[in-house]
Amino acid sequence: MTPSSLHASRSQKPRNTVVPSGALRATLVGSESAFHALAAQWDRLVDGMEDTNVFLRHEWFDAAWQWAKCDAELWLVRIDDGQRLVGLAPLVRRQPRTRLGPMRELSFLTVPDTQYCDVLTLPRDRPSVLDALVRFLHETRKQWDVVRLTYLQERSATLSSVPRLAAAAGLRWCIASQGRNPGLSLAGTWSDYYGRRSRRLKKGNNLIANRLRRGGIHVRVERYTSNESRAEEVASVLHAAADLSGRSWKDQLGVSLSHAGPRAWFERLNEHAIRAGWLSLWLLWVDNQPAAMEYQLQYNGCVHALRSDFDPAFDEYSPGTYLHWKMLEALFDTDATLYQMGPGNNPYKYRWAELFDPMSSLTIYSSTLIGRWLALRDQRLRPLARRLRAYRESLMPTTSDRA
Repeated sequence: MTPSSLHASRSQKPRNTVVPSGALRATLVGSESAFHALAAQWDRLVDGMEDTNVFLRHEWFDAAWQWAKCDAELWLVRIDDGQRLVGLAPLVRRQPRTRLGPMRELSFLTVPDTQYCDVLTLPRDRPSVLDALVRFLHETRKQWDVVRLTYLQERSATLSSVPRLAAAAGLRWCIASQGRNPGLSLAGTWSDYYGRRSRRLKKGNNLIANRLRRGGIHVRVERYTSNESRAEEVASVLHAAADLSGRSWKDQLGVSLSHAGPRAWFERLNEHAIRAGWLSLWLLWVDNQPAAMEYQLQYNGCVHALRSDFDPAFDEYSPGTYLHWKMLEALFDTDATLYQMGPGNNPYKYRWAELFDPMSSLTIYSSTLIGRWLALRDQRLRPLARRLRAYRESLMPTTSDRA
């Protein structure tokens, strides 16, 4: 987003729209102060949900906002019955450029490290909350062109109910796969789990260990958690982890912790994680230099791997692979029950994973000119292009035909 378009986005404040839905009303929350004022009610709502996880808590969204505020405005939808908060849709609005001009896109407040997101509500209130949300989106459809709800679990009620409600309101929609969140159970023993890994993986690990041993390289793996007695040490290693991230290959993608948005997210999340006891940071030290790290949150027995990085200066020793191996082995001796690596098709994840949680995205289109164009592109033109490509590939001669 260019500075001029960002200025336009911020200058067009969302209107204070209230839409009744039976006994419920949906209200737009667009100010940062109102967002922070919801913290206690927000987390009480999350605590009562069936599929509660750290990515739904106010602390996570507060950290995510530190990054997202660089190019977005808050568009939280609060749903209440006049006395209590019964639902929240944690949305933001951006205005990326398109061929037809700025596109007003609503999406969940997420960052690349998000693993799950959804509408927040208790099971008993879910039908009426989702109905109120769709009514709200319909009434405000002139203020947005497309809504993209990502990181939805396949079993999410939002995924199963909102399309029907959107269609009834005259809004087009589509669902797309967003890959899988790979992970593994930590309930058994390391020896049993590692015994199920492929010979190729174990051979590769042994080669790394032998290379380190032959080179006389001193390595150690350390875990740092929310420990008040080690507060200064934890602060120091978090700083070291951020610096290591800035030296990784991800730096050129703009998502390493050396960039302003990601660094602001990281620092705010550290504050919350240390206070709540969620912090879990692993560092591999090679000759007393940080060579690889994995930054995690541990919540309700689940270890969520948010990001891992390594210093290219130590590339010959495969520090990231070695750390992942030894870290997993150590996790089997903790009280954690599940390890999740986060969505993504990284080959190393699938070499270690045994559980796969399918993820999906839901897109809703407004009746605006850009909204109708996006619906046509996503629902007609792109599928047609894929079919034509597949047809052309089917006509190409195979190796045996050329022979």
